[in-house]
Amino acid sequence: AASATTPLSPAASGSAGDAVAATPRAPAQCQWLTFLRVHDELTLEMVSDAHRVELLDAYCRHDAWRFREGLGISARLADLLHNDARRILLAYSIMLTLIGSPVVFYGDEVAKRNDTAYYEEQRARTGLDDTRYLVRGRIDWQRVDAALADADSVPHRVYYGLRRMIAARRSRLPLFAEGDLRFVRMRGVA
Repeated sequence: AASATTPLSPAASGSAGDAVAATPRAPAQCQWLTFLRVHDELTLEMVSDAHRVELLDAYCRHDAWRFREGLGISARLADLLHNDARRILLAYSIMLTLIGSPVVFYGDEVAKRNDTAYYEEQRARTGLDDTRYLVRGRIDWQRVDAALADADSVPHRVYYGLRRMIAARRSRLPLFAEGDLRFVRMRGVA
């Protein structure tokens, strides 16, 4: 199977529709993977310098999150989106409407936050100041279970909201598995 990385970033190409239109068709018997961030970072190496600055300003709220001198942001999805369940679910709703196979990285389904304790532990152990350790780390399943039992918690709202979205997508799987995605331009709408 062929492998390629094509950023679907409105900042990279003007709009989401332009980015989708610029994405090459997947080879036969293949699908694109869709995701909101890679496992260690929100990578910014494929956008212009001007757009990188714009994205850093929007998402990198702490200097400790800067990875590779600003070519990436070491932050979990919940932290990038202000631990706001509505924003997180909106991002997933967009991702889940794209053609291809969606990827949810471990912990993001329960709004796992950056793990500063794990980062400090690894920095002390290795001597490396690698901010990717912020997004790695352990999951305290007892704490997750308690949060999932609380209907008002962000982890509960994200987990069960994402489950409903995935169920809806799976019920219409052929629609999302392959094909063309086109954005309709509306007259008189900015």
